[in-house]
Amino acid sequence: MKDLPTDNEAVVDLRTRGMMYREISDEIGRRGRQISRQRAQQICGQWERRHRKRLPKIKRYTTKNCRFCGEPFAPHYSPRQYICSNVCAALNRQRSRDSARGRSILRCIVLYFDCDGCGKFFVRSERLESIIKHRYRTLGGDERRRRHFCTRDCYQYHALGKPREE
Repeated sequence: MKDLPTDNEAVVDLRTRGMMYREISDEIGRRGRQISRQRAQQICGQWERRHRKRLPKIKRYTTKNCRFCGEPFAPHYSPRQYICSNVCAALNRQRSRDSARGRSILRCIVLYFDCDGCGKFFVRSERLESIIKHRYRTLGGDERRRRHFCTRDCYQYHALGKPREE
């Protein structure tokens, strides 16, 4: 069954208005004519080849919740993106490695700190923090007086007074 030229023109018109292929097929369906999403895409491709023009690419990503921390974010490079930041991605990898090795998931609790040097907010896993605490105690330090720094460079600048490396 061949589509009428008016249907083709309607599909191209709806696409230039910024509708996605699924929305186009639903809209044409409401007008009494059924076409699939693939057929709407095919009509637009034929129109582009015939007229040697490109129809606008439409990217609509809705906000999602990060699978690791639960914060809402808007994916910026793929609709399949499910983690909000590099920090959450690193902690998620650590958690999956720990669960694959049979370690307790509870050891991958995320701890939040403010840097005592620059005041920047940073995240550390509970496992890494327990290693640092153990090392600090074995060297004879008082745990209550321990300071938290976001990076080694920040620690050297604020605690030891060394100049920053650029």
